[in-house]
Amino acid sequence: MRVALPLPETGLKSAESPTGSKDEMSFHAAILDAPIACPGMILRGVIARPRAAAPTLIQIRRGYRARWHNLDLSVEVDSGQWTVRVQDVTRSWPMHTAHRSSGDAARVAAAEFALFGVSETIGWEKPETLAKTLEWHEYWQ
Repeated sequence: MRVALPLPETGLKSAESPTGSKDEMSFHAAILDAPIACPGMILRGVIARPRAAAPTLIQIRRGYRARWHNLDLSVEVDSGQWTVRVQDVTRSWPMHTAHRSSGDAARVAAAEFALFGVSETIGWEKPETLAKTLEWHEYWQ
């Protein structure tokens, strides 16, 4: 059997429950009716302190770029995987986008598309060899 206990001497009153019977105020309702705590004010043995502002998250992008003939090759890390982009320099539109699990695999995928995905390729070079011989420039944004 539940018995309603009297509230401490705070000036808080009982609230009407949805069923129509008298019930003690919930903790949340008591907090809403309590005096507003100012920063540093002691309220029932607890010091109310202002909340610190949430830190602003800054996303730093890391990647590598290289140019081969009329193609811009770029690989960029994003949430643990690498995004490959191959773009035509003259038209400025992306020709190929892919995702790989490592930076080396992403560089090879970019070189592979540059060699076999474009009809104007020169020679019969392996993608792994091209990826190693290209001058990749690291960037942070």
